[in-house]
Parts: sequence; C-alpha cells; structure tokens
Amino acid sequence: MLPGANVENEATEDGEYDDSLSEDESESLSDIDDCDVDAYIHNEEEKNIKKMLWERVNRVYVMVHHILSAVF
Repeated sequence: MLPGANVENEATEDGEYDDSLSEDESESLSDIDDCDVDAYIHNEEEKNIKKMLWERVNRVYVMVHHILSAVF
C-alpha cells in the first residue's frame, strides 16, 4: 500500500467491491504529510521521461490515435 493511502476495499460475494469505507472518509488532503505529496509530484524532467516511456510502450495506440484524428 502507498504511504498516506488508507483505503481498504474488500470484494463482496458477487465480486463487486465495497466502497463504504471510503464514503465516510474526509475528502481533504490535510492529513497527508507534505513529504508524501512531494514524492508523487513530478518535476518537468520526470514528466517528460514518463511521457516518453508511455508513448514508447503504447506506440500502437499513439499511431492509431493519430490516424483516426486525421480521418475524423
């Protein structure tokens, strides 16, 4: 589990997940430490690297998306 994440979901008998625990939790991020938040936020270099990796892994999707966007 990720630090700062306190969400527990359990599968019910029909295979669906019970989200009732998350409904009672506050929607505020005030209980998460700044150092935890900083660990998830990317700077520009990290953002560019992540974008390049995603495009490389999903190159077929990117090509199809470009072709379809040119057609429509």
